[in-house]
Amino acid sequence: MSVPLRCFLASPFVLRMNQMIGLLLLLGVGVSAQPTFNQVFAPAMIGPGGSTFLVYTISNGSGSPVTDLAFTNILPAGVTINDPALVETDCVSPVLSAPEGGSTITLSNGSVGAFSSCSIRIAVTASMPGTYMNVSGDLTSSFGSSGSSFDDLEVSVNIPAFTMTASPSSLVAGARSNLTFTIDNSANPSLASAINFGFALPSLLEVADPSNFATDCNGANNTVGLNSFSTTSGYLLAGETCSFTIGVKSNGPGTFDIMTTELTTSGGGPS
Repeated sequence: MSVPLRCFLASPFVLRMNQMIGLLLLLGVGVSAQPTFNQVFAPAMIGPGGSTFLVYTISNGSGSPVTDLAFTNILPAGVTINDPALVETDCVSPVLSAPEGGSTITLSNGSVGAFSSCSIRIAVTASMPGTYMNVSGDLTSSFGSSGSSFDDLEVSVNIPAFTMTASPSSLVAGARSNLTFTIDNSANPSLASAINFGFALPSLLEVADPSNFATDCNGANNTVGLNSFSTTSGYLLAGETCSFTIGVKSNGPGTFDIMTTELTTSGGGPS
């Protein structure tokens, strides 16, 4: 049996009642306006080919649940859904579509409780430098239309590109795969120092013994654990690329999403 590995953000309601005596009463009933709808890229700036989370937040200030939540977001040209998409949501029972490699995100039939909020998180990526404004379609619900949401993603050559691959990406239980993390500073006119990232493997994956760890990154302090890895203090000159390779082993069947921490760097000399 093969095991696939995938590498890789109250207004009042007035009710009129005619009393038998002909008196008109105005009763204030607490019903909120439509839920609020926001989005944010986290982080808001990535290097070419890097990935970020697009996070939508729906907040319900009403004392009643909101149902039939729905929206569509066609991503701007040049931005696509990451592979893996790493989709997560705590909205109630939504139908969510975010095909890896695609550019359209849809949500329907979702709900959020009274005085509550929920979010949808999807990993996206972009390769070409520039600023991308993402504007969603309107969020509609049982309370009407909440309007659209928007945020900007910046892809900057001043941040190294960061990618991860697994070879092979499918293996039998007990076999090993090599994870390779590539940091590409080739488009950056400046040195990138204080390179820092890490990862913890999901359940049923562990670092292989031997790990066959290898790197050609300058000055990196590396820590290889039983199911984790971290590196600090490395640096890349302008125009350089380097990589880290480490073997992992599967102890059972499943589809495993491996997610690193955010790659952080700074300018200046080696640290």
